[in-house]
Amino acid sequence: MSDKEEKGPGAEGEGEGKGKGKGQGPGETEAVAEPKDPSGEIIEIVARSSSEAEREAEQARQAQATAMDKVVAAAVKEAAVAAAAVDEPRRVVRPAVGPRNAIDRYLRGKGGGPLEILVAVALALALLMPGIGSYTLVDPWETHYGEVARRMLQDDDLVHTQWQNEGFRSKPVLTFWMIAGGLRAFGLAEDGGYSGELVSSPWVMFAARLPFVLFGVLGLAALWWALARLASRRAAWLAFIILGTSPFYFFVARQAITDATATNPKEVQGMTPRRKRSARKPAVRGPTIVESA
Repeated sequence: MSDKEEKGPGAEGEGEGKGKGKGQGPGETEAVAEPKDPSGEIIEIVARSSSEAEREAEQARQAQATAMDKVVAAAVKEAAVAAAAVDEPRRVVRPAVGPRNAIDRYLRGKGGGPLEILVAVALALALLMPGIGSYTLVDPWETHYGEVARRMLQDDDLVHTQWQNEGFRSKPVLTFWMIAGGLRAFGLAEDGGYSGELVSSPWVMFAARLPFVLFGVLGLAALWWALARLASRRAAWLAFIILGTSPFYFFVARQAITDATATNPKEVQGMTPRRKRSARKPAVRGPTIVESA
């Protein structure tokens, strides 16, 4: 018999025992690794993220509340300062009174009192009056109007104006009344005098021009008064100087012509416009019928 055959059941049992000794015993179970569940990790990440978001939102709310508190505190402080400023009496800082400041206040203000008007009239007279008798009557209008005024005194008629025995109605009568009144006031051209008397003396030119100079003075004074009442004294004096030194106004106000009287030169004394009659057409007659007897 071989050795394998001599081994009996005991040998197999020994082999099985050895086999079991290498693995597990009869009471032991084999440990198996369980797979991990990913949903748990996801839930944990989401929970952590939500807690961080809540923490950040809370911090933002606290910062906003702090900023609002600062804004409210600043507004309350400004309101308190404004209320205190209203309650305090205002301090007006006035510049020192001096000649320059006094003149500036005078020019900025409005005026037009009687004393100021007299000053304006005196300055206008000083500007327009000197030398009005130092030059002869200016041709053609001063000599023309002077002769019409002289005829008024000669004819003792202040209504009808005459020029060399012809009616003169191209200018308003006020101009001739002023020239005749000036001559009469200075005792010149009594009862009309003579034509050459109008250039015989500087006093004749002075007397004839004086009423028109007074009208020029009136225009300057009226301009000053209106601007002093409506705008300021500065504007009034500037306009007074500009108009008074304008060549056209200066020379016209010193001549015995109609411009200074501010009247309408188209006025016609005692005249009314007449309508032009249309020429009548000759009547058309029919043929004449002659009957025989």
